[in-house]
Amino acid sequence: MNIFMETKESKICNTAISILQKLMDDTKCKNELELKNKYKNELNLILNTPIIVNMPIVLYRSRLASKVHEDITLPSTFSYFPLTKSSNGVPQRGRMNLSGQSFFYASSSPDTNYKEIKKDIKEGDEVYLSQWGITANSGLSIYSVILPDNISTSADKNTCICITNPNIANGPLGDYLRCLSDIILKNEDDANKEYLASSIISNEILVETKGKSYKEKDGVETQFHYDAIAYPSTRIGNGEAQYYNLVITPQFIDNYASLNYVVKGTIKKDLQSIDVKNVGFNHNGTIEWYEPFINVDDVIFNPIGFIDKYGKFLSIENGIVRDLNGKLISKNELQNFLNKEETNIIKEFTERGFIIPKFSYGGIIDKESLIKEDTLDFFREVNEWKLERDGIIHDITFLKIEMMYKISLKKENINSLYCHEE
Repeated sequence: MNIFMETKESKICNTAISILQKLMDDTKCKNELELKNKYKNELNLILNTPIIVNMPIVLYRSRLASKVHEDITLPSTFSYFPLTKSSNGVPQRGRMNLSGQSFFYASSSPDTNYKEIKKDIKEGDEVYLSQWGITANSGLSIYSVILPDNISTSADKNTCICITNPNIANGPLGDYLRCLSDIILKNEDDANKEYLASSIISNEILVETKGKSYKEKDGVETQFHYDAIAYPSTRIGNGEAQYYNLVITPQFIDNYASLNYVVKGTIKKDLQSIDVKNVGFNHNGTIEWYEPFINVDDVIFNPIGFIDKYGKFLSIENGIVRDLNGKLISKNELQNFLNKEETNIIKEFTERGFIIPKFSYGGIIDKESLIKEDTLDFFREVNEWKLERDGIIHDITFLKIEMMYKISLKKENINSLYCHEE
């Protein structure tokens, strides 16, 4: 690159940075409407060539259960805010939307999504998590925002989304991209000023650029068209791909996205996962809700061994077992003992949360994928039992038992799923 081109690049980038800085200054004294009118077509954003994605994509959205009052059998309840209701400041301004502007916010993983629901999310909050699929060959056109620290030659390409090209990272364009990213990802303490600048920028990218054009590497002029903005979470991670969010236009969602399933559960202590209580599958445009459960009639107990006073495991096979009084205990008697205790054991384990039906989000495909068998090993204390084997007598303290159970699904009454506020 010659000196003239470097000077030209510097001038373009410095001018663009000055406008962004002016925008930030104006957010201190102007409201959203004033900013929108002033900067309409005046931001002079330096836009990159869109990232086009044609492979299938899975995305996640969350909503607080206490905020869901719509029909939970409709996929639209878990999608973007209805365009027909978008007006008069509803939905409220977000990081990537102006007041009254509806977009589809989603995350690349559930881990990110819960923390994006609200700032003060806490353990025990009830949430709905919906998984959405974007079809193959959708041509999703993305503008990507990079964390400022990851626009650097020292950024690790193996762990994060980054720009390491020294011609960009160490040049005027790198300065501009870091400035733009700082503004978009900024967290504002004043709620009245929050997201003023970032929403103006997002609107410019997703709405105002339509009809403008850029030149491809081969010189062919192509019209700008962005369906989405991808940006790193400000609440978790350091710009890793699994901690990215997307904001997508409703038009694209209507044409290329569909709901796969919704789960309802409570936030765990890590604020990145939930205990699932119910799951709903999209069946031809209607969400059918189910509750995972364990049928006690399907539970099978098998005694599999003993633990001696030294903590050593001893197989139940090939030995003679006697109780405190010297009475011989056969394997069948052990089985009968467990069968009698079956109801009490299941009740105890259920109350303590040991056999709550659990499944991973990634493992959910359809209803049948959740119906599965599982096992749980546990111990029951015994009083001075003896195991004789090969002429050696072992003092037994615990009986080791394997419990086999089956996770099934039953249709749920949807009225019981709504969060009823007092």
